[in-house]
Amino acid sequence: MMYGNVTETNPEPLLFSLEELEKCDTRPKPPEPPKPKLKYFPNPENDNALLFNLQKEYIETGDEAKYWELWQLTAKVAERIIRKIVIRRALVWADDEINDKVSDTCLYLLRRYKTRKNYYIKDNFIIAIKDSIRHALDYQNSIDKATFYIDNLVTIENEINGGNYGLL
Repeated sequence: MMYGNVTETNPEPLLFSLEELEKCDTRPKPPEPPKPKLKYFPNPENDNALLFNLQKEYIETGDEAKYWELWQLTAKVAERIIRKIVIRRALVWADDEINDKVSDTCLYLLRRYKTRKNYYIKDNFIIAIKDSIRHALDYQNSIDKATFYIDNLVTIENEINGGNYGLL
């Protein structure tokens, strides 16, 4: 007995049905992963505790509004830390550059909730934000590398031409 339809997209009929194949599968189903033990603070006293509470609410409900609150509080904390780093390193950055790094930090940290199954931060949210900031500040993508390379070429050409600042 032949199963399946012969069409232009399926030129050869199946010799079995997919339902029969699923019935023959006797392998045990993998166990469900245990639910994570998420930290919760009934009376949060700092940003770390607030972030853990928002994480728990978002993971348990999947509510996008909670994800947005988590994003906003993470951005607020990240901005404070980045501004301190800018002062400590004596960098001269415009607010746009700082806001770009804040967005990169939030994206790097919080996209894991959407892309990794059962992802959550276990120990310290502020340390996770600092690690994401380190990645955002120090990581160079290919566009950054190309821009840096071209800027160096222009600088070298200007030095060779004795201060004549033409483009390459």
